[in-house]
Amino acid sequence: MSVRKIEIETDYGVVSLNFWNGPLFKYKSLDGNGIHHVLELIRNRLLYFPKPSILNDPEECKPNYVLGNYGDPDYRPRVHAWARRCMLGREPHPSEEEMQVELDGLTQEKLDALLPAANADIHRELDAKMRIMSLSTSAQNQHLWNEYACNHKGIAIELDLRNQLALAQEVIYHDEIRTIDLTDSMSFDDLKKGVLTKTTIWAPEQEYRYVLQQPRLQGDPELRDDKLLIDERALRSITFGYNTSPAHITQIVEAIRAHQPWVELHQTIGRPPEQHFNRVQYRG
Repeated sequence: MSVRKIEIETDYGVVSLNFWNGPLFKYKSLDGNGIHHVLELIRNRLLYFPKPSILNDPEECKPNYVLGNYGDPDYRPRVHAWARRCMLGREPHPSEEEMQVELDGLTQEKLDALLPAANADIHRELDAKMRIMSLSTSAQNQHLWNEYACNHKGIAIELDLRNQLALAQEVIYHDEIRTIDLTDSMSFDDLKKGVLTKTTIWAPEQEYRYVLQQPRLQGDPELRDDKLLIDERALRSITFGYNTSPAHITQIVEAIRAHQPWVELHQTIGRPPEQHFNRVQYRG
């Protein structure tokens, strides 16, 4: 279990990325539908992959799309190619003559005026397409216990998805404005900016994530109703927080014993107000 550094050749050169080679932990609140999702995972092996708009970060998958200098003769063909792709998405498809008329009428001012609507459209498209599983390398991240497991009222779920998915990728944290040129919005570098980069306010999460798409890419597993049917032994352990309610613990323990008795059970032992805790075997 370790970080694996992989270099990927992109249109912009070699990009170095960190992947986690080992099990990972999902911190989960049991409020609302949370307990339902956990019981569904145990009983039916269905793991929920939310779309970006459901996640905590309101800027998730919302990079800023821009356009360069239309007056640059080397850049203008890229704008025309992008504009053609947009026009071919219309129904009915415009004729070549109609497209050429629109291209001839393009100016920098017209292009700049299109940017707000273009950004909104792409953000909606990303939200409809992307599904994200956010995970941690540790079951002892106090920040995640507080923020995502409701101050130890929830649980931490250990998962090993390496037989079904590629290695989870490390999220990159920085505060530079994530800008992507509209004429090149399909590159790997753009995917990294849009889906795998967050501002430093989220850095305490130390997140690794799996990213799937709807419809699925070739080679990826299929999601049904945004849920992945995981392998029988992919669920490795569940850790209860020191504030998890007895009723929730009983529901989860009974489901584990009935459906996946090999899953290990742990619990945290808290020492407030210092907010230190230990993770020990559950003996309830």
